[in-house]
Order: sequence, then C-alpha cells, then structure tokens
Amino acid sequence: MDIQIKLWWDKMSYDFSSVEKIVIAPQIVVYRNIFKHSKEIIDLLQDSRDTSFFNNWRAWYEQGFRRDADPDLLETINTSGNSNLILEKEYITEINDCMKFIRKDYLNEFEQHGIWPSFIKSWNDLKEKDRNYWIDFFRYDVKVQSVIKSSDLTMDYHVDEIPVPGEKKNYRHVATVNFYLNNEYDGGQICVYDSISNNIYMYKPMPGDAVIMPSTEPFYHGVKPFTKADRYFLRAFIDAEVHNEVEWISKYEVITGKDSLTDVATEEDYVKKDLQIIQIKSDSNLIEVK
Repeated sequence: MDIQIKLWWDKMSYDFSSVEKIVIAPQIVVYRNIFKHSKEIIDLLQDSRDTSFFNNWRAWYEQGFRRDADPDLLETINTSGNSNLILEKEYITEINDCMKFIRKDYLNEFEQHGIWPSFIKSWNDLKEKDRNYWIDFFRYDVKVQSVIKSSDLTMDYHVDEIPVPGEKKNYRHVATVNFYLNNEYDGGQICVYDSISNNIYMYKPMPGDAVIMPSTEPFYHGVKPFTKADRYFLRAFIDAEVHNEVEWISKYEVITGKDSLTDVATEEDYVKKDLQIIQIKSDSNLIEVK
C-alpha cells in the first residue's frame, strides 16, 4: 500500500503551513495538526452557559452526548464584552476555515479519480460555493460505551448518508470530516472499510487531526472500543445541494434486523434500528496506519 505524505498549505485567514496530509487510500485522507485549539474548545464545551453558540448537550444513542453549533448564529449573537462567546466564535471560525481548506484540497484531488454518489449535480458548486458548516460536537462516554459489539467495535461500520424510504432532502452528505480533540483514552481507533478493495484502514487520531472519507458506500467507518477517559471529537459534512430531489435509492448492504425497512420514517428511526450497519467480510485485510 502506498501512503502519500506531504505538507500542504494555502492562503487563507488561518495558517495551514504545519498541516501534514496523509493519503491513506483513495478518498481516505488524514490532515494532521490542522486544528490548533482542541483543549481550549473542550474546556468551553464542558461548561453550560445561558448564551452560547453551542446548543445544549443531549444523549446520543449508546455512545454518550452531543451538542451542535449553528453557523447562522455567528452573525446574530453579540459577542461584545463576553470572553467565552468571543472564544467560541473564534474556534468555530477556525473550524470553518479548516473545512474550506479541506474541501478545496480533497475534492480537487479526487473529483476525477473517485467513486461518488449520483446525487452530485454540480462539482463547481460543491467545491466553490462559500458556506459555513453545521458542527456537531461529541463526548463519547467511556462508561456508556462499555457494551462492545460482536464485531469488536463500539460503533459498527456504517455510512452517514442513509437512504430513508420516502425521504427527500435539500442537502445530501458527500464527505464526512471528523476532527479529533483529545487522546487521553486507550483504543478508540477510527476504522474505514472499503468494500471494493475489502481493506480496513485503522488509524489512532491525535488531537488536531481531521480524517475525511466519503459519506456514502462503498466506504464505511466504525470505531474501536476505548478505555480510561472520554473521547471528544467534532464532525462536519461536505454537502451537495439537492433541492426537492426525489428519493435517492442506493444498493446498501444492510442488516434489516427487527423491522421492515419500509417502516422507517426518519433518519433517527433508521439509526435506532441499526439499519445502516453492514457485515464486514471475515477475510478483510486490516491495515494499521501509523
């Protein structure tokens, strides 16, 4: 396997000169040391404040807790005289700068040589349209995730763009970007499965790393169990606009489980029923990336 490593930078409001880019496999990329304020944003996330760019924490299935940052609030909340709000806005802006950098670099590299979903209608719009990103913050609880799947994962292999019957969307996820914020835990490796090559790529992220992969098949991702400490990360998506599209049908290999797929009404229902989970072939090749 040929893993490409290089330094990469661009002229933006944020300095990317120290970013190390690792191409693990086609369309699976790590941007090392891209986000500089992991500890600081964890400190802000741990507190609850009456006025914040972050929504309240809420339970996130069997993993822990989640809260969001709405990009529309960046222009509506007055930060004057509020040091916490000033810092929140600074770090959210930093994440958005990182996302714009990743989007441009990643799509330019793989547009012509990647496997992409049919719902992408305009590559120029996908790459060039300036937008802020909805950011999901996660605290995966070391105690909550104690139930390990038979696959030896705490989160089984899945995709983030899910075909829900009868559903229509204005946006569909093209690529998933996870930013990792701490490493006090043991384990917790991100695993990406490519169902075409039948390879599993396993990587232990460090604070400041961003890992990007397609949100759709044939790429699936899961998480190894972890111990000792909670696991913090944030997620954003590169989305394609698909206003008023008809239902997107895809040939997912899913475990239908207890209920019929046609009974699923929302993405939340879909996730709760584990219908996005796939069974990985026992002869898959595991490649650990250092």
